[in-house]
Amino acid sequence: MTWEFEEWMILAWVVGFLWQECKQLHQEGPRGHLRSMYNVIDFAMITLYMSSYSLKGVSIYKAQKSVEYFKDKMSFSRLINEDFEAIQHHYWITPDRYYWDKFDPYHVSEGIFAIANVLTFSRISAMLPVNDVLGPMQISLGRMLNDILRFMMIFLLIIVAFMVGLDNLYWFYDANVVGHVSLQEHGMTKGGENFGNIEYTFRSVFWGMFGLMDYDIVDLSPYDAIFTRNIGYILYGCYIICIVIVLLNMLIAMMSLSFQQIADDSDVEWKFARSKLYMEYIEDGQTLPPPLNIIPTPKSIWRVCKQISGCCKNWCQPKPVRHIKPNELITNITGSPNMTLIYGFIPIYHDNESNGTFLEHKGMMAGGEHKPTYKDMMAKIVERFVYDMTTGGEGDTEDELDGLRQEVIFLRRHLVTSMELQDKQLKECRNEINELKNAITGLNSAQSETFHLSVEVGQKTQISLSEISRQLQELSQNQVLSFQGASSLGHSRLTAMELARLRCIPPAVPGAKRRSEESLQSRDSSDYGPPDRWVDDPPYLNHSRST
Repeated sequence: MTWEFEEWMILAWVVGFLWQECKQLHQEGPRGHLRSMYNVIDFAMITLYMSSYSLKGVSIYKAQKSVEYFKDKMSFSRLINEDFEAIQHHYWITPDRYYWDKFDPYHVSEGIFAIANVLTFSRISAMLPVNDVLGPMQISLGRMLNDILRFMMIFLLIIVAFMVGLDNLYWFYDANVVGHVSLQEHGMTKGGENFGNIEYTFRSVFWGMFGLMDYDIVDLSPYDAIFTRNIGYILYGCYIICIVIVLLNMLIAMMSLSFQQIADDSDVEWKFARSKLYMEYIEDGQTLPPPLNIIPTPKSIWRVCKQISGCCKNWCQPKPVRHIKPNELITNITGSPNMTLIYGFIPIYHDNESNGTFLEHKGMMAGGEHKPTYKDMMAKIVERFVYDMTTGGEGDTEDELDGLRQEVIFLRRHLVTSMELQDKQLKECRNEINELKNAITGLNSAQSETFHLSVEVGQKTQISLSEISRQLQELSQNQVLSFQGASSLGHSRLTAMELARLRCIPPAVPGAKRRSEESLQSRDSSDYGPPDRWVDDPPYLNHSRST
């Protein structure tokens, strides 16, 4: 057991394909790479091929070790003595597969390799959109697969339900169970052969879905279990009705509808799919197909050297520094005290030790991501267009129409509720406006009454003031006249008193003058006042004013 030349060639192709997928994953990212179904198929295909070759390599290694073991003559004697190690080595060099284990690594390797071959040749369907005849058919097949995946959950639910029910009904009639409990040989029943265990049950219900099983597969002859047999007929009949009559016909109708939709717009769909295929090969990717891409090309060597020189240059030289104008700065949204964004996505790192100098990192965005290039933006736009076109043709289904109808009903209810609330608020506003109007009207009437009252009070006050001024004028005139009369009377009385005083002066004697002055000082000042005021304001004038 050795490796064949064809297997080495296939392994080289698988390794080259794996290298291509790794580069695409690095360029597009995991989310963008797995968005295409063909990339998922490629990942599954590579995984199956690598698993198959790994299991086959284990089998070859075990066989070679067994051959080395039996080169010793004593190993055959140990095998005759049924030594466990000798028996194990003999197993790996036995060519007859009748004695192999059912899960032998070589068996599993061949099964996985067969599945990988199916996926490999189905991958060729990606090239069908180039042809104007096969392209629409390939698109219709893809839509049909989508319909099958939608119905898969309902199919699995119904199949599992009837499979479990029929297996629980016929578990006793399995050959292994009957052989342990039967007193004598009764023979196998059709129900036990088709539904005795879970494996037989799945096989029967799966092929019965396509009408390849007879109706009497639930018969229990020679057992006289009539009730169990009738329940088996009822369950199997209900299963055929649900799967064959209802779900399969519905699935066929949906696939026919998808094919008709593609056929109506076959030219547009074909050109759209062909453009997608062209853009995959126009993009910057692999120069050579697998397995030739394993060989280093001059372009790859140049890129590696360029990256190495760039890394050395960035490591040896300091970061570029340039001054940024104040009007180029935008509010710092990064949360870093030393970083500011210009133009919305270019971070500028501020060096606190360089007196206002800004360090610019070109081609970088906030969070360490690279600045989006023209190619990236075009890729995003194309992906969005492809998504809209992919989901746009499936918008006329009954479920989406029901959802749209429910949304319209919900929107109508929301609008009605909003209008009722607005009407209520409008009524409240009108009531408040009316209350304000009434308050303003009452205030205006109160102000007018106050104004009239103030006018009347002003008029009355003006009249009383004029009367008071007139009375004051009369009083002042009377006082002036009385003062003039009192002045003339005072002058006359002063003259008479002076004459009487002169007449009463005695002759001059020694000491008389001093006594006369003392007598004058001891005179009551309340009648005449102080001597120094007699000339300007005599005492009798004060008596006259007070009277």
